Amino acid sequence: QIFTKKGQGPFAPVVSMGYGSHHTRRLDFSASGSADAFDYSFGVSEGSSEGFNARPIAGQSPDADGYKSSSANAKLGLQLAPNQRLQATVLQSRVDSQYDSGLTRDYRRISKLQTAGLQLQSQWTDRYSTKVGVSQGTDEGEEVIGAAFDQTKTKNLLWLNEYKIGPHLLSATAEERESEFLLTTAPRIERAKS
Repeated sequence: QIFTKKGQGPFAPVVSMGYGSHHTRRLDFSASGSADAFDYSFGVSEGSSEGFNARPIAGQSPDADGYKSSSANAKLGLQLAPNQRLQATVLQSRVDSQYDSGLTRDYRRISKLQTAGLQLQSQWTDRYSTKVGVSQGTDEGEEVIGAAFDQTKTKNLLWLNEYKIGPHLLSATAEERESEFLLTTAPRIERAKS
């Protein structure tokens, strides 16, 4: 996961555009800022490409394999005290991509990702600091031809302790992670959990 930087100072927008071979296009917009104890940053992005023939071999479609993508992310922070910061992050993305898996049909896969997290950072002394975080995410994939669908859900709890001794850093981490996987291929459904 890639998030925009921590916001500082007045509202600061940034726009960038790109164009490349195979009619590849990209547009990005981001902004950040802060006010008193509150800071923010967010970004949105869109891109597309007509692509090229990724598998120029016998038995595969000779068409170009392109894609369309979009994403958005945001980070919000609140300075609760001089040595304590609460931070929330969210991310969402979607990619519609073409690929070759036969001679005549246009195979496409749609991938979606959603994540959200909350973290508390505390500097208790000059030497000792902690991070406590919780996050969850959903990763989905759908085959436009074939009716296949897969989904992975994750939940994560984190407690990180760091202690400095001169030039050395001691760290101890406690983490709990839960994952659930779902696969659907008509008429079969498979589930797995860990």
